[in-house]
Amino acid sequence: MACKRSAVRSRYGPQEIITRRASRCPIGTSGRSAVLCPPLAEIPLQSTMYLVYILQSLKSGKYYVGHTDDLPYRFTQHNNGYSKSTKSGIPWKIVHTEPFSTRSDAMKREHEIKSKKSRTYIEKLMRDDK
Repeated sequence: MACKRSAVRSRYGPQEIITRRASRCPIGTSGRSAVLCPPLAEIPLQSTMYLVYILQSLKSGKYYVGHTDDLPYRFTQHNNGYSKSTKSGIPWKIVHTEPFSTRSDAMKREHEIKSKKSRTYIEKLMRDDK
């Protein structure tokens, strides 16, 4: 998937990429993901912004940590079963995000959160957000 996405970026401008992804995005057609996805206006859509995000399964209560440069698209993938590691926990909700200017910084932070292997640590992050 990464190769396809980079090929699209080289042919189209940033706004056209967002439009093309939105046209593929099934948000609104599926009752379960339409309620859980935050409004797109609240999510930064800058092409240089990377986000570390934490999802919580409404089915099992488990957490998933990841990073992306396109949160609405990635969130839709998780809730529609395109990600093997999150397919069993559908539906998911976004409980925490952290912005980074580089992918490297986002990956380091994702690794840091995952290396704690602690539900308590993730819940502390969510409490600190409020």
